[in-house]
Amino acid sequence: FSAGVSLLYILKDNKKVDLYSYFGNRLQFDGYETNQYDNFGNVIATKKTAYTTYNIGLGIGFKIDLLEVLDINFQTGYALNDITDSFYTGLAGEIGLYYQL
Repeated sequence: FSAGVSLLYILKDNKKVDLYSYFGNRLQFDGYETNQYDNFGNVIATKKTAYTTYNIGLGIGFKIDLLEVLDINFQTGYALNDITDSFYTGLAGEIGLYYQL
């Protein structure tokens, strides 16, 4: 299970292309199962492991109006990954196609 929220702030609003900054975050709950086997291939023990990760990203992006109801976004920025356990950083990038009702 994964859930997140992103916030966009328009820096420059033009007719076809907008420049914005963004802040995004994601909380992910996941897990896996490992089995221990005897010499005959029978499962003798099962271990379930669950973990949670929390990621944050921030950066800039461009929104291009393709049609009246269709946009494409290009984002790049900096990612702070798994800040609750084994923290590491890196570059982030995303391309999104958005249909507006």
